Amino acid sequence: MTGLRQKITPQIGGRCSLSVEAGLYKGKYPTRMEDCKDDLWAFAHPMRKGGLLPLYREMAVTLLCEEQNCHLWAQATVVRSDMTSSVPLLWVRPEGDVERIQRRRFVRVTCLLEAQAFCLDREDRSPLQGGWFVGKVFDISLGGMRLRFPRKAVFGREDELLVRLELDEPYWTVTKVMRRSDGNEGTSEAGLEFQALPRVVEKALLDFIRRQELLKR
Repeated sequence: MTGLRQKITPQIGGRCSLSVEAGLYKGKYPTRMEDCKDDLWAFAHPMRKGGLLPLYREMAVTLLCEEQNCHLWAQATVVRSDMTSSVPLLWVRPEGDVERIQRRRFVRVTCLLEAQAFCLDREDRSPLQGGWFVGKVFDISLGGMRLRFPRKAVFGREDELLVRLELDEPYWTVTKVMRRSDGNEGTSEAGLEFQALPRVVEKALLDFIRRQELLKR
């Protein structure tokens, strides 16, 4: 490992997320930094629906690792899986520089944004039976958002939703339901986590968060 990557390495045992930005398994998956040897990093092998996430040699992934004062962001290439240890490991090689991302970028701000959501998992389970839900976003960060619907939602925890988010213009992104609750008046509320947030959406959302922070001052 040379240059900047030699000085910036995620903390062993720290929480991370691994993102796959294209293909069948596109999404963001929680993991943990387990080891570091030479120019390779090892993470607890990410899971998908009860099984190991299929990741292949030379596959491109993105890593976001939590640190005390900031987050570390890096692009990486899958090298191999190791099933011989007590915890299945995924070894990757970081590519390019490791970026420090200030934690304040993930601050959550209140808002009142229009949004529409479509349950991708419901479509898989019952083709042509899904429908769009119109709702409002009450708070948002670069990690996710809280979305409220005026009627009971048909999706459940861990379902993936395609969301049309109205910022200065409409943006599309895939999210995962991390929690949901139903109100007494037939309403539903869901806590959503962004999955592999596209750079263009990330930039627009970051600009919106900064504007909302300025309004509070």
